[in-house]
Amino acid sequence: MSTARSLHQVTPADEKRQPVFIVRAKDGPNPQDWGTVGAAWDFKDGSPGYFVKLKSLPLQWDGTLVFLPPLSNGDETPTRQIDNEQ
Repeated sequence: MSTARSLHQVTPADEKRQPVFIVRAKDGPNPQDWGTVGAAWDFKDGSPGYFVKLKSLPLQWDGTLVFLPPLSNGDETPTRQIDNEQ
């Protein structure tokens, strides 16, 4: 018997909850070229971690994703520039 936790299945009810993070990916050569590609939610049961739903990925994507808090006004433009540093 395995003690590993089963993978969380994303349900329509999960998607109606407010995401904890908006997932953005680099989608162009300029520093401000970041596009929203998905969202991340806490597990309902309080387990550590997040589940992520990606709706798209840019062509020629470099593999970089950032998780940012959702903006309160619904605007997709971040209030600060995202640095490509880790």
